[in-house]
Amino acid sequence: MKKLYFVIMLLSFNLPVFAQSTITGTIFNSETKDKVPYVSIGIESKSTGTVSNNNGEFSLKIGENISQSDSVTFSSIGFKTIKYTIADVNKVANKIYLVPATYELDEVIVTNRPTKSVILGRNHVGLGMLYYNFYTVNDMNIADRLSNEVGMLFKIKYNCLINSVNFHISQNQFKKVKLRLTFYSIENNLPKDIIVNQNIIFEITDKFTGWFNLDLKPYSIYINNRESIAVTLTLLEDEMSNERNWFNLSAAVLSNFTLYSRKKAMDEWKKSNYAVSMFLETTAFMD
Repeated sequence: MKKLYFVIMLLSFNLPVFAQSTITGTIFNSETKDKVPYVSIGIESKSTGTVSNNNGEFSLKIGENISQSDSVTFSSIGFKTIKYTIADVNKVANKIYLVPATYELDEVIVTNRPTKSVILGRNHVGLGMLYYNFYTVNDMNIADRLSNEVGMLFKIKYNCLINSVNFHISQNQFKKVKLRLTFYSIENNLPKDIIVNQNIIFEITDKFTGWFNLDLKPYSIYINNRESIAVTLTLLEDEMSNERNWFNLSAAVLSNFTLYSRKKAMDEWKKSNYAVSMFLETTAFMD
């Protein structure tokens, strides 16, 4: 029995030991040396991610399932995406430099074709009995909530201009919530590439609830006859009140809608037959 106990103890000492840690740093524009805010940072498919704050600073929790050879991806609209291994992040003194990128704008053709206003998505609340829990203060702290992303699938039948996005907030006890709106192409029924290369960042203040309208006309977003796109909201910042904090979107279980979500930047997308109350107001160019 003593020999068996000795063998078990010996084996336990030879098992690899992993511990949680945190890597921190600051992200800069390689040309201007300005700090870059709200950069998406994460390790693909490992539920490890965050965004940099308004000063370009970030704090990324590294779990027990992460090794020093895993790659951290840094991605931001207007810059080239780069990857560093966790070990290399420490080698560069935790200073990350992003190289500005140039994009070719989609051609917008003005014609005399007739147009009509078209609403895409779910533009009502229904009975208001269900909601999608975007995030809560139960997510421990702000670092754990950052980069949480949720959105809807929209099927596009015509070339169109996107005039606004609207979504219904059922509960909100936060003093301030800062979000990013992102448009994705769809591949294999999941969001793939960003198709609108503009940083659309906005704030919701004073515990606002009800229909929130975001005017997109200044961005001139033209969708060129795509079969489907995903439009998502990503949490960048929040400011809590002194009470229990919730941020929920009105929702319903509907088989003809698709909801996309992921808890961390670079995480795998999840989809479900769920619908938040979210719709696009568009100007469609008729054939």
